[in-house]
Amino acid sequence: MSADVNVVIVGGGLAGVACAKRLAGKPGMRVELIDRAGFQQFQPLLYQVATAELTSKDVRFDLDRLFRHHPSVNVRKDDVTAIDPGAMTVTLASGDTLTADHLVLAAGAQPNFFETPAPASTRSRCTASRTRCGSAAGCSPCFRTSPRTRRWSTRVR
Repeated sequence: MSADVNVVIVGGGLAGVACAKRLAGKPGMRVELIDRAGFQQFQPLLYQVATAELTSKDVRFDLDRLFRHHPSVNVRKDDVTAIDPGAMTVTLASGDTLTADHLVLAAGAQPNFFETPAPASTRSRCTASRTRCGSAAGCSPCFRTSPRTRRWSTRVR
């Protein structure tokens, strides 16, 4: 009988989640998925949140929920403070140190919009922009995003 293979994945973005999903069903694999926020946010659609085409829930995916049917994947919401590739360890802000047989570094990137603060760079900014625009236009943001009344909204594409 072979021992379990421990895989530590740093980052719950597209690459980290894809890796964890691929390993989730493999026998003998134990996966620790570490992410600072505990959710995945699909940034290319944030402009649609700002324009009330989507709600913020449509672009945010909870990692615990995503892997709830995969007992071999453990999602941890924590910050990584140190990585020792020689010892194959990852130290977390909580003080825990994880030892792995394989380390996957998928921490992503920090967007830089030419050092210009982008109005649609976070969900909260998108929602705030949508509210401000709706108020300035004299219409209720709730009316524009309500699923029941969405069919009456005029969309120009």
